[in-house]
Amino acid sequence: MAPTGDQSAWKALGELSTIGLTLVLATVIGLAGGYFLDHWLGTKPWLMLIGLGFGIAAGFVNLFRSVKLLAVGNFRWLVVRASAATAAGIAPPAAWLLGAALRFLACAAACAALLAAGWGHPLGLVAGFTVLPCALVARGLAAAREGD
Repeated sequence: MAPTGDQSAWKALGELSTIGLTLVLATVIGLAGGYFLDHWLGTKPWLMLIGLGFGIAAGFVNLFRSVKLLAVGNFRWLVVRASAATAAGIAPPAAWLLGAALRFLACAAACAALLAAGWGHPLGLVAGFTVLPCALVARGLAAAREGD
């Protein structure tokens, strides 16, 4: 039985759930392709290294495409929450502050869960919160402008 609800939300959830798998698979496919070409052509280890580089690049291209989807969803969530708060009588600056605070608490809870489960390294989380937000904010603002 198909799940009810917004089909685009289910599609986005399905795409986001494959991020880690596609990053690893692209790297392994590039590495294996280069390895077999090296054995076939006798060029060890150059084609394996080139294949590894192409595999890593392909994995990160897919990662950034998925992150773009995540950024758009995040900004839509903020807009919906701020609109609901504004309709409830909360002043617009306070609504945006409320949305930002809710987003911060969600990120903090996700980080705490990742660290507690041992699924995330502290340096990886720091890098993620310092490198990716600039691209996410720019893409989210661009998408928000297109949506108006």
